[in-house]
Amino acid sequence: DLHLAHPLAAVAAGPDRDGDGSPDMWFDQPFDCFWFNPAPDWGPFGLEGDPSMDVDDTDGAGPEIISLADPEDGLAYSIAVHYWNDNFFGPSVATVKVFVGEELIYEASSQPMKKHDLWEVGTMTGSSGEFTPIDSYVEDYVNPMFYAP
Repeated sequence: DLHLAHPLAAVAAGPDRDGDGSPDMWFDQPFDCFWFNPAPDWGPFGLEGDPSMDVDDTDGAGPEIISLADPEDGLAYSIAVHYWNDNFFGPSVATVKVFVGEELIYEASSQPMKKHDLWEVGTMTGSSGEFTPIDSYVEDYVNPMFYAP
């Protein structure tokens, strides 16, 4: 599952599943756009600054697409992939492509991921489109607020 988190998600009182001493941004409501929160209200003026999950793949074959048409200048939005359910297929490799407009600015594939693994891909800064890879993995990442199959 693809996730796009607003910087305010990092200050939420979520669990610290990755063990870094800070609350995690993933699965935050309303500041993480993902399958359960596909059209959050982030912008100050209606739809401006709001992301949308345009494609949510439910069988694991992909792709998933999240759009953010009008990112706020200077904010670093975080991108991650969570292997929610392997549907008995076993480990899988995810590929993430980040576009600014029509231009591909970043593409990477994960290491093989097991069920419930989380890959924090990186951050994209506002409308500048500057991408910073993080490439961090957390095994067995389960948020206690969501049933994990």
